[in-house]
Amino acid sequence: MVSTPDSPTVYHDSWFDRAFIWLFSRKIAGALGKRRWPKGYDGFVSLSKQIMQGRSAQQQQALVAVVLKSLVPAQALWLIRTLFSPTQLV
Repeated sequence: MVSTPDSPTVYHDSWFDRAFIWLFSRKIAGALGKRRWPKGYDGFVSLSKQIMQGRSAQQQQALVAVVLKSLVPAQALWLIRTLFSPTQLV
């Protein structure tokens, strides 16, 4: 990250960062019913702002929950529920 008072911050994302931003953006776009969205971090921020627009706090939370659940495969959720007792930590 490089920043001066006169210039915007420049990020140097790794391939892993870019892949996660793409995946997360894709899931958010799907939850919003969009087929196309701006790419990269700016697109992620744009989609995140769209989650807030015209929605109550509860609606925003519900939409984010849908996105987060879509990031974890159903088999992994089943495995976690099966192997671990339901505690606050789990």
